[in-house]
Formats: sequence, C-alpha cells, structure tokens
Amino acid sequence: MYACMQSALTMEQQLKMFLEYKAKVGTIPNQALYLLVWGSNDVVEHFTFADGITEPEYAENMVSRAIAYVQSLADLGAKRIALVGAPPVGGYKFTKVL
Repeated sequence: MYACMQSALTMEQQLKMFLEYKAKVGTIPNQALYLLVWGSNDVVEHFTFADGITEPEYAENMVSRAIAYVQSLADLGAKRIALVGAPPVGGYKFTKVL
C-alpha cells in the first residue's frame, strides 16, 4: 500500500486554487491554453452505488459540473480550453491499490 495516498481534487477545489493563483500573479496571457483532464480518480473516488444515484444520473451530474466549470473559466477570460479524457480505470497504480 502507498504511504501517502492523496484524493483527487474536485473541480470546485481546483477552480478555487486557480482563482487564488490568478490573484497572486495578476493577469493570465490571452493566448494561454487551459488544459482540463478528467480521469479515473474523478470516477473512482467520487462515485459509488451507495450514494443512491444511478449511472445515468451520475453522468448527467458530471456533465453539468463540467459545463459549469468551463463556463466559469470562460467568465474569467479563458479563450482556449481543451478537454481531455484520461485512460480507463485500472491503468494507474492508484486504482490498482483499490
């Protein structure tokens, strides 16, 4: 087992950290590329059937959160945003530990 396992940050936590960073540095260049990656940790750590929601409900929730996240970045001035998916669950050490 790994001595130091960290949970994946939620999208909301990441946005808060970005706002703190932006406050420190001031402006972000107009040509900046915002690379958003959702992957295994987002699914494995934040979804279980014990939560009482179905897979379609979870998918709808993730889509709604992703749209809100991208809209928040656009509202903050982001013009170039790339959404990238990560490899399937089980491809990384974290998911093998589970």
